[in-house]
Amino acid sequence: MAALPSDLLELLQQLTTNLARYEGEHLSLKEKLEALEREQRDRKALLDRFALVSETDTRGVITYANSKFCEVSGYSLEELIGKPHNIIRHPDMPKDVFKELWDTIKAGKIWQGEVKNRRKDGSHYWVLATVGPLLDAEGYPYRYVSMRVDITRQKDLEEKLRQERQLLSEELAQNLKLAATIQKALLPPLEGENTSLSVPYFVLYRPLQEVSGDFFWLHEDKGRLLVFVGDSVGHGIAGSLVSTLFIQELRHLVQEKGVWSPELLAEELDSRLGQLFARKLSLPITVDGMVALIDLNRRKLSFIGLRGRGM
Repeated sequence: MAALPSDLLELLQQLTTNLARYEGEHLSLKEKLEALEREQRDRKALLDRFALVSETDTRGVITYANSKFCEVSGYSLEELIGKPHNIIRHPDMPKDVFKELWDTIKAGKIWQGEVKNRRKDGSHYWVLATVGPLLDAEGYPYRYVSMRVDITRQKDLEEKLRQERQLLSEELAQNLKLAATIQKALLPPLEGENTSLSVPYFVLYRPLQEVSGDFFWLHEDKGRLLVFVGDSVGHGIAGSLVSTLFIQELRHLVQEKGVWSPELLAEELDSRLGQLFARKLSLPITVDGMVALIDLNRRKLSFIGLRGRGM
């Protein structure tokens, strides 16, 4: 067998070397491609755990939805593909919001905002949505991508807090109205007094709790100690005013009329203040409490309890 020419042998050796190098580069590229694919899968898996992702064409028809989107909306992927994205639109959302969204993304910009959506079963869910276009070589949108974060729990909590504030405002408004009515019963009317009560908005927390209908009154004279502890109407401005009235009436009965008997004091208070409130206010005001007389000279204690005493 004749030997190959040296130049041909050199060419074969070079081809063999190049082939080996290309195979090595191919394997390296394949490994890099597989690594990139794994990274993309990991990113997608992480994204699917937390974000609702969907894609539409330029008409708003859904072309892709991830598993989180299907889970939260209640629709299967087959039910979503080919449907307009407004399949999840909630009727509470103003049309102006979606007009702004479309105007923004059609202009090649990114839109972000809070959106209330409707699930397949009719219930609602809230998302913080970021919607943006994918642009072609000429800079025109050819697809829209939306990423959303479920904020339903946060929005429902905000609504609950709003309702609680509203309830507190209404309760305080009623309390103020009752207090104004009690004040009118206690004080003579002023000339030119504005009789209307308008509380458009009021929210108080600690001050409302600190103003109270709880009270006590002590009076000592010549070895006798009279103690009155009571709770009228509950808490609030009205209760505080009623408590003030109780103390004034107690001073009058004890210091001016000389009534020291706990039983007589309870009867007098029930009679005098009960008539006042029933006649002028038509309100079922009650008081819980106790009247006690400590006679140090005779070493005697007498008392009477008031439980829901009607006034």
